Amino acid sequence: MESKSNLLSRRDLFTTLGGFVTGAAFGSQGLGLVSAQSKELPKWPWPYKKLDPEGVAKMASELYATKAEYEKLKKGAKFTGYNCTESAFEAIMTASGCPIPTAIETAWVGGVAGWQCMCGALAACIDAIGVFHGRVTRGGKEKTVRVAQNMMDWFTKNAGAPCCHVSLTTRAKNEGWYGKKWGSPEHLYSCALWAGRCTERVIELLNAEADGKLKGYNPPDYAKGCKACHDPMSGVSDCFACHDKESHLAKPHTSAPVAESIRTPNQPNYLIEEKGYLRKK
Repeated sequence: MESKSNLLSRRDLFTTLGGFVTGAAFGSQGLGLVSAQSKELPKWPWPYKKLDPEGVAKMASELYATKAEYEKLKKGAKFTGYNCTESAFEAIMTASGCPIPTAIETAWVGGVAGWQCMCGALAACIDAIGVFHGRVTRGGKEKTVRVAQNMMDWFTKNAGAPCCHVSLTTRAKNEGWYGKKWGSPEHLYSCALWAGRCTERVIELLNAEADGKLKGYNPPDYAKGCKACHDPMSGVSDCFACHDKESHLAKPHTSAPVAESIRTPNQPNYLIEEKGYLRKK
């Protein structure tokens, strides 16, 4: 177990490093430098002041690709924009005046270096929540978790699952460009818009939290049936965002609590278009 002094030392080091990069001023196209040696950083986490969701979202989308750049991409131009993680994160940090450099988000490209795991736009939003509500010592994390769970829930319901490959496939089918290659103009423009939409949503949630109006996330009732056997593997997510609805029929799932599982006919699932879920049969 780390001592209190070690934790404080790490926090002081982070603050010192933060002071080192305070000179990072954010322009619409990247990081520049300004003189800010006289400005003392506040204690972390960075204080959040309500932002304009649409304005920050537009900045995120255009850091990825503007409409003019999209037209050039269709004519064969090379893509030179930020990835979705960098775009969303820099837009939020720019709007809030926070000096954390966008470079820490680069490896998220393609759901972590092309692995297509967690969507980069979602990752940027989760990181931003930590910037404003994360902890630097042991203690409560309820506020951080509340905002992050709401973001994860919204993303899952609107993109099928938090994964890059699921989100991208869902959007491709809904937008009519399924079958296009990775890196196609349609793919890049879709991700540019999605980076903006995710940014908009996390700002809405952060604003609601600032107003004291953000409600806690309630996991699906049938997930309790899964947790009865699958702890610690099951968390608070909707299990059937990823697992097929027939998986409960395999032994020993026939003994799962019927009232709390997907076996109950009136429970929602992600395989039909219902309550905003985008995945269809």
